[in-house]
Amino acid sequence: MHSDPELWGPDADRFNPERWEGRKFGFNYLPFNAGPRICIGQQFALAEIAYVTVRLLQKFDSIDGSALPKGRLPCDWKLVDKVAGGVNIKLHSANNHLR
Repeated sequence: MHSDPELWGPDADRFNPERWEGRKFGFNYLPFNAGPRICIGQQFALAEIAYVTVRLLQKFDSIDGSALPKGRLPCDWKLVDKVAGGVNIKLHSANNHLR
């Protein structure tokens, strides 16, 4: 559903964060479901990923994803989606004293 060209246009497979500008999240994007069966952990999960993202941005001055394949990454479809084989990136810090 989240990459269906009928819903999102011909570039549905392309990473385009701008497509979400001005949209209200609801039944058109369902990572946590919606309505009466919405995930009870949604707010915790969103707060947790926001915290982790901010901490990564504070710790590292660059993130190199040049080794990632172009296009859509293969998914391992289970109860929770994940990228098949993981995602290899390099994190660089100007400060060599990482804690």
